[in-house]
Amino acid sequence: METVKRRAGFKAEDALDQDSPFAVLDEHGEAEPLDDAEQAKIVRELNELNEKANYIYRALLLFMLSLVLIVYMTPIPAYLAGTHPENHLIMFFSPHHHEHTNEDLIYLPAAPFYIFFFLIQGGLIFAVAYETAERMGFVKLPAKPYPQQPHRFGTAPDWLVLILEDIRLQPSEVEKKRGEDKGQQAAQRFGGRLVYVIFLTVLATPLPLLTFGAGSFTNAGWWAITPVVLAVVSVVEWMMGKVTADTQGLATMKYNYRGA
Repeated sequence: METVKRRAGFKAEDALDQDSPFAVLDEHGEAEPLDDAEQAKIVRELNELNEKANYIYRALLLFMLSLVLIVYMTPIPAYLAGTHPENHLIMFFSPHHHEHTNEDLIYLPAAPFYIFFFLIQGGLIFAVAYETAERMGFVKLPAKPYPQQPHRFGTAPDWLVLILEDIRLQPSEVEKKRGEDKGQQAAQRFGGRLVYVIFLTVLATPLPLLTFGAGSFTNAGWWAITPVVLAVVSVVEWMMGKVTADTQGLATMKYNYRGA
């Protein structure tokens, strides 16, 4: 099995970057191999660097989610005070064979509708922000009394776990040949926490689509901020999970480092 090579004549003081775990590695693979302890030290340092980077990325995601919540809350005082440009919803219900006037128009206050929509989209953003904060260590999940066991979906409520567990990928060709009509659980493929965030992202999409279908294109774009932001969180979490898995995999293998 190939092993990691130490840079010939390496000394700590002549390292280009003494903080880099790659400082001792040989770029040409011509020096003596590193022992297991030194390789384990490199992997451990890589894990530490990865955890620091993930913490920074999640802090930026948490800031972005908080900013969206604040932006969504800014029009509420204007709606309640009646000074918002779109303070009323205009509706019209009447038979087509009658002549109509302005008196046939129905004016509904927009504030209750906006607050209702905000509770939906804002609640989804808060759920993802709470999940992110828990991963950063800002929030601690309460302990479960025996015989209850913690689930793998992070801060997802217990009543949602059965739904998340049942989310599956499309069966592969091999599984179809075996006669299996259900694919692999998404939580096994991507991890329970990521599945939970993706699930919340999907839940955020109907409202802007329905608003767009009703002809309110500006408001549809306004509420579409939620699924877009949650999609960004999902992609970043997926990338961080992939890097973390690859880094942890180095602990069980030896390799030959041949490039800078």
